[in-house]
Amino acid sequence: MMRRGEDEECAVIVLVTPAGPVALYLSRKGVAGIELPRGDQKRRAAVRGNRLSPVGKAAAAFLLRYFSGERVVFDLPLDLRHATVFQRAVWQAARKIPYGETRSYAWIAKRIGKPRAARAVGRALGANPVPVIVPCHRVISSAGTLGGFSSGLGMKKKLLKLEKGGSVHGRDAGKTAGA
Repeated sequence: MMRRGEDEECAVIVLVTPAGPVALYLSRKGVAGIELPRGDQKRRAAVRGNRLSPVGKAAAAFLLRYFSGERVVFDLPLDLRHATVFQRAVWQAARKIPYGETRSYAWIAKRIGKPRAARAVGRALGANPVPVIVPCHRVISSAGTLGGFSSGLGMKKKLLKLEKGGSVHGRDAGKTAGA
């Protein structure tokens, strides 16, 4: 979840996707957070903010296309100013994992030059504020088990299935709530 200071403006967009409601948090600097549905979580649909910025429109369009099963390259400015240097390195490595493929926590640890830091990689991925854009769901254990996921293992399974050509189901998919 995104942290906000008193002087920051933030727009919140809730998208209705095939996976359920997805909240998109935008700051003046870019996409600051994405909140995926967890289990039977209920969220009132809302769009807050004065108007939807070009980045907000692009992010919403990318996410709707992604959740509809389209392969998407998320070319968006991200607001990750609250991240540590280590977290940024982990998230950058995770962004290199190809669509529909998985890599291990150890793979990322080696890739960032910290081969003994697989557990720390897991913690950094758990703090990822922009899941899907930084595809932490593509990271699994070296043993091939799913490991963890901030939005729950059910959502991780759905995202991996989606990227393998499957689908996630839900009603009223593909709309921006409040639109």
